[in-house]
Amino acid sequence: MGEDTETIREWMDELGIETRSVIRNPPEELTDEGWLRPSYVDNVWSTYDIADELDCAPSAVFNRLNRHEIGTRDVGSQPGELHHRWKGGTDSYYGPDRCDTRRSVLERDGKQCTECGMTEEEHLAEYGRSLHVHHLQPIREFDDPETADTMDDLTTLCHGCHMAIETRNEGGSE
Repeated sequence: MGEDTETIREWMDELGIETRSVIRNPPEELTDEGWLRPSYVDNVWSTYDIADELDCAPSAVFNRLNRHEIGTRDVGSQPGELHHRWKGGTDSYYGPDRCDTRRSVLERDGKQCTECGMTEEEHLAEYGRSLHVHHLQPIREFDDPETADTMDDLTTLCHGCHMAIETRNEGGSE
């Protein structure tokens, strides 16, 4: 193909295709460190919260945080051995029926968060993605991680409840 990024971006603009990774005219708040830093650090808003507030992509918020040299936090994910997927450095732990089990858990839980009751529809509208399926027992505690994907170890959570639980669980779980 050989077209450069700018040419492709121009075509996308002409065709009305929305892009999320590059903001040509970012919201003023993103360029204002005096607004962004307190929102992220003091108010403990996530990149998703800020993106929702400013109607932009979370990646744009993350990029601006880095540009302003505002250290980002890693909520819900722990480094190295503390991470729920850690098994000697491998991250391929899902069993062969992972998607079917996930669908079954969502159906069992009525496609709503078991903590706050947020529905799948509400979650899609607020976060732009499906509800989460969370492991009650951290995967790292299983001798064989493929046995972790059982109906009795999984529950449906919204993004907000999932992040709150992950923050409470210092070792993290999925």
